[in-house]
Amino acid sequence: MRALIWCDEAEIPAAVGAESWSVQKPIMSRGPAATLNLRAQNLVETVLTSVSSRASDLVRIAAYIYAADQDLSRGGVADVYGRDWRRHIALCLPVSDPVFWQQDVIQSRLVDVLSFLTEDRWEFYFSQAPPAVHQIPLPVNERTLLATPDTVILFSGGADSLSTAVEAAIERGERPVLVSHRPAPQFDARQHHLADALRQRFPQWTFPQIGFWVHRKGSDSADSSQRSRAFLFASLGAAVATELDIGRVLLGDNGIISLNLPFTGQLVGALASRSTHPAFLRLFNDLLAEVFPRPIQVTNPLLFQTRAEVLNVLQDAGCAELLQETNSCSRGRGRPGVTPHCGFCSQCVDRRFGAIAAGLEDHDLAERYGLDIFTQTLPIGEARTVAESYVRFARRLKELSDEQYFDEYPQLYDCIDPRELAPHETASRLAALLKQHANNVLDVVATMVARYSPELAAGVIPEDSLLRLVVGGVSRVVAESTEESNIFMQEGKIWTLVFRGHTARVNDSRGLNHLVGLLRHPGQQFHVISMISGDWAPSGEDGHRRITSSDALDAGLRRIDPSAAEPQIDDQARAEYKMELDDLQERLNAAEMRNDRDDVAQLEQQIDFIIKELRSAAGRGGRMRPVRDAGEKARQAVHAAINRSLKSLRVSHPLLGRHLDQALKLGFFCSYEPDFLITWAT
Repeated sequence: MRALIWCDEAEIPAAVGAESWSVQKPIMSRGPAATLNLRAQNLVETVLTSVSSRASDLVRIAAYIYAADQDLSRGGVADVYGRDWRRHIALCLPVSDPVFWQQDVIQSRLVDVLSFLTEDRWEFYFSQAPPAVHQIPLPVNERTLLATPDTVILFSGGADSLSTAVEAAIERGERPVLVSHRPAPQFDARQHHLADALRQRFPQWTFPQIGFWVHRKGSDSADSSQRSRAFLFASLGAAVATELDIGRVLLGDNGIISLNLPFTGQLVGALASRSTHPAFLRLFNDLLAEVFPRPIQVTNPLLFQTRAEVLNVLQDAGCAELLQETNSCSRGRGRPGVTPHCGFCSQCVDRRFGAIAAGLEDHDLAERYGLDIFTQTLPIGEARTVAESYVRFARRLKELSDEQYFDEYPQLYDCIDPRELAPHETASRLAALLKQHANNVLDVVATMVARYSPELAAGVIPEDSLLRLVVGGVSRVVAESTEESNIFMQEGKIWTLVFRGHTARVNDSRGLNHLVGLLRHPGQQFHVISMISGDWAPSGEDGHRRITSSDALDAGLRRIDPSAAEPQIDDQARAEYKMELDDLQERLNAAEMRNDRDDVAQLEQQIDFIIKELRSAAGRGGRMRPVRDAGEKARQAVHAAINRSLKSLRVSHPLLGRHLDQALKLGFFCSYEPDFLITWAT
């Protein structure tokens, strides 16, 4: 998408070339046609001042960016190829000093920080704003000024921002000003309530609070990811800091959320957040260094702490009961008051595990979650994927050494400032954080399995709850599991299959041979052509097989059973293509973000391969031609063989059949991805 947005009375330069933008729309913050609300909250007994022109410009720029981000779709559910995830946005903005903001260095800083934060391409065109647009009323409590605050804390009303305020004021003796962004009334009420609770609990400090209403008016957002909200939030904090002559702004979030590692592929893209990522904060601080003469640093004091360690701050300060007044849910809008947390988004899952690990369940009751992931059915989709992947991610972290963390997750390199004098120390702290997180998560799993062992033994907990999935998937970890080996072994024309203590013997088939190859290489992807040829040796360091144009000629395609292939690509096949492309596009986005050129080249090759398959199969009017391509024949043959074997296993060994249904990923690239590490004797 190419979108041209003009804000309030901003001019549209001729050089922009308005005719070349597919989407053109205004954003207005004043007048009867206003689509953006931008004001500071009026407080009792305040002295109204006006922020400086430079700070006012920064806040307005951030608000316009936030509004444009919400106003432009990223393709939605209909964009199965992910082609519209990245947007090209040109903003025409009114500011008090267009000459300053139009400087190359300022433009570069803006583009760098926003490109990382949102993954979009940005252009900015600044024009002179009329006097009425210049100033934003900023109410500052007179007592606040007399009390000489020394820290600005960005206060969202979540558990981590509350812990940040408590840690600063109680443990370090700082005097923070709380700055809040209020996109909706429910946020305003929660933030006010928590601030009042802090004043009552710790009367030695007044915890002054300044709130900004910045939100859309008149319609719902076209995009719900709100990637740019962190830029707005940090800009509000920086503006207040510069007016109060404070050099320190705290934007707190626990380290695991901040690092934004892809514990599930579905969190790459719209569900992923970089609001406190070290690289974002570094780039934002680089911008602030150019904008304000007095140094201002926005930092995350919780970067090296797990969620449990962050919540322990409340416990240590004697205010653990305040946890129940916070909200961490990313889907909290419109939820009933009795269950303010959905229970299954990544934030809710992380909060639930963290509260249990910190021993704070009495202040974070399961009944306050719409879904109890441990004991209730996890619906197929985000709920099941996030919960299972969260535990699987912890198990993977447990297996890796400090050095292997950076090999497995090269995104970690972005978390280290190349200008640091001792980057190895930061790397060690990041590794310690990941290791502690893994221990916390696995300890919680063991605790919950032990707590519900009678219900698990009686079979009254649903099969698709997290605890049942854990018991069924980690045969050597939980007490209820068998110590027998899992076996997938061929003896002549008979296969012996043992899983969870149950044994079946079945006749040899091509599908079983494909399955055993995948079981021997958990987590690795193999192209269907490689599977047909029996080549199970990954050629890339990341475990992904590189497919070249000559592979199709030399892959032993004569071994394909012609009767197994359908004469055309049907609806199911097209759906599988779309799912495969969607997954590949997300992985490509992640590879480009971490500048992994080898991965980018491989993923682009895979995407081109599939798109060519679709194009070559389409005839006039969109009708599908008969299959002639080797890759499509291999895909259909492998899928048909595996599905025939799975159909048989569901009858002869239901437990194994159900496990494989959940763990197999079939497409042009197939893989076996169990929820937990399983050892097979093959």
